[in-house]
Amino acid sequence: WGQTHICPVCGESYKTRDHLFLACPFTFTVWTMLMNQFLEGRINHDWSRTVASFRSNRLSKLDAQLVKMAFQASIYWI
Repeated sequence: WGQTHICPVCGESYKTRDHLFLACPFTFTVWTMLMNQFLEGRINHDWSRTVASFRSNRLSKLDAQLVKMAFQASIYWI
């Protein structure tokens, strides 16, 4: 909304959804550790690409459900 925000995790001077949940070095590391085995390196700093990668049909039904639950839990705790 035109205001400058500071990321509470890394101290960067901007705070977008992509930065806060995926592009911040800390949260990206957490996300990578949680999801690397499911998404097989398709983790991206871009929110839309990351969501699209686990919405694809490449995952088994169980893996897709686990990824969605882990994603929701990580967003909540971050």
